[in-house]
Order: sequence, then C-alpha cells, then structure tokens
Amino acid sequence: MAAIRPILGLTDDQQLCEESEPHVCDFYDTHEELLRHCYANVDLIDGLPKPLVEAGMKREMGHLDHFGVYQWCREEEATTQPINTGWVHKKRGETEVRSRLVAKEFKWAAVRDDVFAATPTPTGLRIILAIAMRMNYTIRVGDFSVAFMHADISDQGVFCRPPEPWKSQYPGWIWKMQKAMNGLRKAPQNFQDFLAEVLVKRLGFKRCRSDPQLFWSENRNVYLSVHVDDPITVGPDDDVTRFFDELEKHVLFRRGERFNTTSAVKYLGKCYKLEATGIAVSPAPGYIDEALDVVGMKGCSAVSTPGHKTPMPVQGSVGEEFEELTGKDHHKYRCVVGKMQYIPTERPDIQFTTKELARKLAAPTKEDMRKLKHLMRYMQGTKQECLHLQNGGSLKDDIVVFVDSDWAGCKTTRKSTSSGYVFWGPCILTNYSRTQSVIAQSSGEAELYAIASGAAEGLLAQTILTELGLG
Repeated sequence: MAAIRPILGLTDDQQLCEESEPHVCDFYDTHEELLRHCYANVDLIDGLPKPLVEAGMKREMGHLDHFGVYQWCREEEATTQPINTGWVHKKRGETEVRSRLVAKEFKWAAVRDDVFAATPTPTGLRIILAIAMRMNYTIRVGDFSVAFMHADISDQGVFCRPPEPWKSQYPGWIWKMQKAMNGLRKAPQNFQDFLAEVLVKRLGFKRCRSDPQLFWSENRNVYLSVHVDDPITVGPDDDVTRFFDELEKHVLFRRGERFNTTSAVKYLGKCYKLEATGIAVSPAPGYIDEALDVVGMKGCSAVSTPGHKTPMPVQGSVGEEFEELTGKDHHKYRCVVGKMQYIPTERPDIQFTTKELARKLAAPTKEDMRKLKHLMRYMQGTKQECLHLQNGGSLKDDIVVFVDSDWAGCKTTRKSTSSGYVFWGPCILTNYSRTQSVIAQSSGEAELYAIASGAAEGLLAQTILTELGLG
C-alpha cells in the first residue's frame, strides 16, 4: 500500500497511519497546492476573482494552522454531531478579498442557556469617555485579529466538517476543534473568558461587575471597554502604549487611531471626533443615505418633525391606511427600521418615533410605512446632526436623572411611554424611550413607572462609577 503523505495542519505525531484507506492517499503538502489543483479550471470563485479568493482562503487557513484550531480525526471518533462549515468571502477594495471560515451551528434548534456573552453598556462607554475628557487622557481604538481563535475549547468535544475543497479531498475525516472559530455559538463567550483571564490574571486589571466588559487598572490609570473584538482604551498616552505592548504578548492585536480634532475616528459604525468642548458622536457617513435608498427616497424633500399623530382605528371599518404590508414593502420596512434602531443613542430626537415604528415590525401597515417615510424625510434634513458629549465638571460630579412620561399615548393598547436622560455633570450618559409594560390607570401612575425606570438607569451609572473608585 502506498505511503500516506502528511495531512495539512498536522504535527509529526498526529499524522495518518499507513493503514488508511487507499482512496484517502491523495493529499497535498500545502493549502496553496490544494487550492491550485481544485480551482485550476475556473476564473471566478463565488463571483469573485480566483487569485484574490485563493489568497484570502490561504490566509485564513494559515491562521487556523498557526493557532492550532483543529486536529484531524476519523468521523466515527466524533462524540457529538459534527458541524458543517463554509466560506464567507467579502471584497475589500480592488486588490483584496477577506475570506472567513464559518461554522454553521446556526441551524441547530436546541435551546441553550450556556452561550451568553456580555456586551458593554453605552453608559459604561460614555463614562470612560467623560473621564478621558476631564483628565485629558488619550482615547484609542483597536482590534483583536482573528479573536475567537485565541480561545481554547479542546475540552468541549466540538467537531466540525472541513470546508471544500478539503472535505471532498479527505472523505471520512473531520476536525476535532481545539480553538474556537466564527459561527460556533459559544465562540463569543469563549473569547470573552479568554480575554478576561489575560487582562485580570496576567495584566492585573479589574473587571467591573455591573458592566462585565469594562476593565480598569489602578496602576496604569487605564480604562478598557471591549465589544466582542473591538476595544476602546482610555488613559495617559504613555500608559496606553505600554499596555498595548504588554497586551500584544498574549493576543494578536492591531492598534487603531487616537481620537483627534482633525478627523473623525470610526468605532462600532459610529464616528467620534474631538472638539474644543467635548466629543461629537454621529452615525457613519452614508449610513442615513443607505436607509433612504432602501425606500427610494434619496434626494427627497425634508420635514421639520420626526413624526405625526395617527387617528385611532375604528373596529369594523378599517380603511386602506390600516392594511398590512406584504412582500417587498414589509422587507423594506424591517430593513429601514432596523437601521434606525441603531442610532437613537446618538440621536435622541428620533428615539420615540423609532421605538413606535419598531413596535410594528411583525405586522406593519401602510399607515406605518407612511410614518416611516415621514421619519426619513426628517432624517434627510438632519443628516449632519450629532450628539455632543460635553466636557467640563469634575470626577466628583453628581448623577442627575431627568424623566418624563405620556399617559396612554398608544391609542390601540393604552400603554404609556417612559423617557429619560442621565447626566454625569454636563455629560450625557444615557438616553432612552420605552413603552411601559403595565397599562397605567392614571397619569400619576405613568409618571411613577417613569421615575422607577430613571432611578434604575441612574443607579447603574452610580454603580459603575463606584466600582471605578469615583463614586
């Protein structure tokens, strides 16, 4: 029997034995060799230029090998159902395709309560930005490259089928996962735990209990908020640089821009720009134009208000304005409202209107579409508006909360709305508009629910400040 050549990604003590099936012996020494063989007669891969896609796939497989993400094993050795994998290619400019190998665990219907991964609160992020302004600290963004591959999952018994063309070249063989990867449901949690161990146990940071993705170091005067693999760091410039030097010893990290007064820095799809009196926060350029384009309203005339009142429907005599949307119109409604839901934290002027439109996502009507188009006309005239995080005050400023409510503002359910703003000195930390879950029987009851909601938000801000030693 012919000797078996090494399978890609295996070390010397993990090679296949010579008793393997004869049809499994067609192996290649490198990923590049395999890709060149399998795609020899095509010019495009998934509609993209073959050389760029091959380079992207080779780069991704190189990351998997570098981090030891997988070990080959026979399919019958799997102790759990193997998960399929697939390629996701995205063109970046004219000379690069970013290829990501993704596990397809999203099709699994089992309900699990062990996959939760925290995200930072907007309150925590604004608190450290306010600290930076008052202490004249550097604010700098960054990125954890191939973040999930850092997290060890070798003891979790996860198995994946390799993607094409590896799958067809090595029938009967699968991967026993040693590290996490995109698409695995626990991957965000696994990386979150790995990063917390690095920061807390190795670098001496403390982790905020009320905002688990907020970390700080008393020795360095450095504050860190992490949204999955996108950190934002605050502290004296030299201390931030030294922290990055230490961090790069434990994780693959790419340093980003500093907040500055000459150009906006993009973070989580929003633009931050330093000004003389604070920080201006706005949606990314073109974001509103994209939403306008979805509903065919680019270049539309503007209006001066984000919404208008609707007459109460009369049961039994529903007119055309209350007919439900179907097909493409329903899709457009969901798409645009989803986009608008991402920006009310920076655009408090549309938070109530967006909240009301979002309540109708399941079954919007033609009247709801008219309301949405009215909002988009307002956005057309206010594209340049932004939220200003004002500088000033001291680290000992009080938390101040303003709340208000309407009573039975919804004409169909008679539910009220709570609205609130939380300030730390002159800097706004939180703004919200929420439908009350209980139907208030009086305006006083509606106000009481609004006060309770505002108190909860104020206590969150106070708790975070206390944990940071500023309460």
